[in-house]
Amino acid sequence: GLENPGENLCATNSMLQVLFSAEAFREAVLAASGVLQDTSGPGQELSKAVLDARRLVRSLHSSFKELAARHGGCVSGREVALSLYDQELGRQQDSDELLHRLASSLQEIPAGDLIGAVRDAFKRLFLGSTYEVQVRAKLTQGSAKGDADAAPLFESVAQTEEGNEIGYPLLADSSRKSFLSIPVQPGNSSLTHALLDFTSWAHTGGSDVLWTQDQLRELPPFLCFSSRQVSKIEWETTLNVTPFTVRASPSMLRTRHERARLWHLQGELREAIGVLGEGRSSLGRLNAVSSESFAAEVSDLDALVMKLQQRSLEIDRRLLSLDDIIGDGWEETPLEDFFTGIIDAELVQEKIKGLLGADTLKKLADILLGVDGSEDILDDLGFQPEQTEALLAKLRERRQQHSAHMYDLHALIVYQGRGQAGHYISFIRQTDDAFLCFNDDHVSEHVDVGKVRQAIGELQSDEHP
Repeated sequence: GLENPGENLCATNSMLQVLFSAEAFREAVLAASGVLQDTSGPGQELSKAVLDARRLVRSLHSSFKELAARHGGCVSGREVALSLYDQELGRQQDSDELLHRLASSLQEIPAGDLIGAVRDAFKRLFLGSTYEVQVRAKLTQGSAKGDADAAPLFESVAQTEEGNEIGYPLLADSSRKSFLSIPVQPGNSSLTHALLDFTSWAHTGGSDVLWTQDQLRELPPFLCFSSRQVSKIEWETTLNVTPFTVRASPSMLRTRHERARLWHLQGELREAIGVLGEGRSSLGRLNAVSSESFAAEVSDLDALVMKLQQRSLEIDRRLLSLDDIIGDGWEETPLEDFFTGIIDAELVQEKIKGLLGADTLKKLADILLGVDGSEDILDDLGFQPEQTEALLAKLRERRQQHSAHMYDLHALIVYQGRGQAGHYISFIRQTDDAFLCFNDDHVSEHVDVGKVRQAIGELQSDEHP
């Protein structure tokens, strides 16, 4: 365990335990022994940022060395805390904020520095990157104004129904943006929901760049999520990130943006209907006490609300249609093309779409994969054994491709409390799939993820969510 002698070190301790559990980072820090002196070469002077980074790595090395010794006693992470927030020692900290401070400090280590391996290991293990997709007003896309020879600033790949351009900005700060953690927002029901929010279209309110969207470009081995003001979330033990990594085709980009635009419009419509409803109620009360009748105004508001409600229903129907097209996010091949060489188009139409009721690959995979008796289902439809085998093999290959980036839960850092009054503990998976709970200097074992959920549930109360 790690000591916490009344100095609010629990956030630092929880972060340290997670970093120590990342084998490649731990080995890089431990290998830094002997190269941590604050010295420089002839004619070279180290900056304060580099000196601070070396101090941080030196403190990490000391803590990790003691943790690795496994002598049974407690270890102190105080020097790491001092390296990250010297003037704030004793104040409650946030583990995610500390991780970002650590990342920023390590980035100050210059290329060729003897402890550059620590910086590189952290970057390789924990930093991901995204690229940006934009919707631009038609006149703003293309090359820089007035310079015909300038490199294009925007690659347009599709158009919206309004004629605006969907595409990719080509500037470096838009085509490769680093991230350390994915935010879990209030209202997110799961980590998948947080990923959907992180990669969703956002309306800018601008006149040139109208919408933006971040898509995952590079995934780190450790994918971190961080929450703010979120007291309850159904976190997954296994997470399929593959759909978020596939570059969408122009038609899929257009469809996804249209869905986002309609979601935004639907939200605005519902807010307007709510405001008009309140206005209608106010006019009704006014009409009851006023000598002047407001019946005509109330009637006009009723008519307008009904018109907006009808428009809202139309948008709901359109959204359902778009959801059906998008499916699980993959660009799906028509069934007839997918099974070319296995079964002919007439059989697909008659038996798979007709008798089985599966008109998309996703629906067919949901019916046949992961259930007992799939061979019997196809046999009852009249398929030959070799056709059944080839058809199921093709569907399993598709499932494997759609699961190329699977993440298993490795660690959780849990905050119990409100605002600045609370406590951090961490749960970290071991090689036997049990979890160790690190509560500062107290360490306990939970045999599986179910026991971890139970332990977290027991920590929660109305007073300390």
